Amino acid sequence: MRVLIDANTINTGKSGIGYYTYNLIRELSRLTDNSFDLTMAIRGNVWRMLEKNGFDNVHNLVVEEKHFRKYLPFPSQSLQGYDIFHEPNYVPRKFNGATVVTIADLSYRFFPQYHPWRRVKMLRLFEGRMRNASRIITISENSRREIEEVLRIPPERIKVTYLGADESFRPFKVDKDKKDEMIAKYGLPEHFVLFVGNIEPRKNLERLVQAYYLCRQEGNFPDEIKLVLAGGKGWLNEGVFSLVSSLGLDLDVIFTGYVRDEDLAVLYNMALAFVYPSLYEGFGLPPWRRCPVGYR
Repeated sequence: MRVLIDANTINTGKSGIGYYTYNLIRELSRLTDNSFDLTMAIRGNVWRMLEKNGFDNVHNLVVEEKHFRKYLPFPSQSLQGYDIFHEPNYVPRKFNGATVVTIADLSYRFFPQYHPWRRVKMLRLFEGRMRNASRIITISENSRREIEEVLRIPPERIKVTYLGADESFRPFKVDKDKKDEMIAKYGLPEHFVLFVGNIEPRKNLERLVQAYYLCRQEGNFPDEIKLVLAGGKGWLNEGVFSLVSSLGLDLDVIFTGYVRDEDLAVLYNMALAFVYPSLYEGFGLPPWRRCPVGYR
């Protein structure tokens, strides 16, 4: 059986779906029963990155695409001979064989105001392709119910596969040298409360900043406890940065930018506490990454 998977969400600054796709391919590549042959449709620069991570036994179909074209079919000759096409990022290509689509959640439906309008329009436009998929994979029972009700997909075509955290996300003691390295690298304070995720409206970060400000005003937080927002810039994020400045918190709220996994596990273990105030999540994996609590 020949399987083709769209891997174009994998990049050097990958977030949720990118991590999902990367680890899915990694685990599939480790199977040794020879029951299927795996090929990735992927941009050339990403393929070079994956080769360095031991994915040599995965074939690649290099595609060059931008913007709207990624939703159009591959050249017909590219898809000949494949039995299954898996799209991990909502909208599948046109494919004559069996199609599997991963839909993480329906935030674009329930909270369209928290997404770029072009993204919402595009996803709504191609919902027919989602409905016509042979199978839908999603990541929680809540998302399954919403997909069934909103997209009107029969329940027997929806499968829940839960997410998991990498083994590196575990409690451990951070030694002084490593702590000093992270402080220097990300501009971290000695004591902080941590948020992890893209900087975007759905994460409810403006309310988090306001709560932090009130705690400071009411004397519930000592001045040395800062708020660290670890994550890349998503969309519509200007309000968070403006609020921090207007409240005079520029030295108290630290934006680290994108943090790689090997550093992120350290940040979790350096934090006094972890906070995750999202307005909506299909699953919300970061809280499952255990963070020891306690003022050091």
